[in-house]
Amino acid sequence: MMNGEPDYDLIECDPDRYSDWTDRKFLMEKARESYGMNTCPAFPKEERWAGRPTERVSGVYEETKERGAAFGFHAGWEQPHFFATKGELTTTPVCYTRKHYHDAVGREVDLILNGVGVADLTPFGKFILEGPGATKFLSSMVANTLPKQQRVNISHMLTPNGKVYSELTISRLGKDRYYIVTGSGSEGHDFRYLVGPGGDLVLVNIFWSYF
Repeated sequence: MMNGEPDYDLIECDPDRYSDWTDRKFLMEKARESYGMNTCPAFPKEERWAGRPTERVSGVYEETKERGAAFGFHAGWEQPHFFATKGELTTTPVCYTRKHYHDAVGREVDLILNGVGVADLTPFGKFILEGPGATKFLSSMVANTLPKQQRVNISHMLTPNGKVYSELTISRLGKDRYYIVTGSGSEGHDFRYLVGPGGDLVLVNIFWSYF
């Protein structure tokens, strides 16, 4: 209130992390679970299962599930965290030591580094920013140099005081046309931050155009 922005990242308290997927059924089940586990200790990487899955499952959800995917919960989405092979657990026992999926993640890293992989980007927020002045505007919002045309980079949006607001993957499709990807839980958080310049600039949330 005094400085115009919080002293630290409060995205986990941002109401825009919720949307239509938080229906009454989900709310009731999650409320019961949260109350029932009120005095339970929290563990790193712990998954809680009440109300899951929601309506937010991608077109390859069932196939990845059949292939041994172990899912994490991200803004209502079921996202594969790793793929278990025969004899490996797809659930994560709570503990404070190294997780059992260490070797499974290692396999995937090796396959990507030395072969090829396919990533399901369905849960990620996706925007198009275009129009005269789009480059100047976007350049003023991020700390990195914007990519050249037909190139991609990672850039961090900053707050007015120079703190990191969010991380974006920016693809430059034309002189003043950009395809912006952000995390599943940051869709509303980042979209509202990019809205505002008006004029001939057009910002479109194209996420739902894929469904």
